[in-house]
Amino acid sequence: MRAEGDWDTHLASAEFAINKFLQESIRNTPFDLNNGRDPKTSLAWGLHVPYKVPAVEEFIKNLLESLRAAKSSLEAA
Repeated sequence: MRAEGDWDTHLASAEFAINKFLQESIRNTPFDLNNGRDPKTSLAWGLHVPYKVPAVEEFIKNLLESLRAAKSSLEAA
């Protein structure tokens, strides 16, 4: 569980999740409306790094966890 005081470190992940999440009211994603397409990211394809960098692996793990939590919160709302 995250500490309550670190919410600001997750804002970028929450913004990304919101912009990539299908909005029923407009039947589209904000990314698609603004850019004409959704972003293609290594997160969507799965990350396959040919070498191991512990700091990068930890960053990606935390980013994926934040994205899952933001998506889950959006779905619940």
